[in-house]
Amino acid sequence: ALRLVKASGCRTVTLLGLAFKPGTDDLRNSPYVDLAAALIALGHALRIVDDAIDPARLTGANRDHAAAMLPDLDRHLCRDIDIALDGSELLIVADRNQAEARIAAIEAYRPAILDLARSDRIAALGLRYTGICW
Repeated sequence: ALRLVKASGCRTVTLLGLAFKPGTDDLRNSPYVDLAAALIALGHALRIVDDAIDPARLTGANRDHAAAMLPDLDRHLCRDIDIALDGSELLIVADRNQAEARIAAIEAYRPAILDLARSDRIAALGLRYTGICW
């Protein structure tokens, strides 16, 4: 995924889904946390949308992992999909359910899509689409 983002030339990226498992706030062992940290380290403007993540409510090892991997998570987390997608060149779909709930916004902003969760509904939008990891 990181190689594809680099090859795309896109600098402003929205990551939809961050948790290890959709619908939870568990960031431990999430490949998306690793991806987010790598994108930030490479200087990408990253916006993260995940309905289940509230940094103030993270506890224990989960909080410690988030602080170690994404110390500025608050700065990248975005609750409003319109704000997250405005100016975003690439949308990385890591949570199919959250993406499909926001199809109208995705279609309106028309970013390129890198789908890591296999959403046939997102693929059918007719946008510049790449799907991997399934």
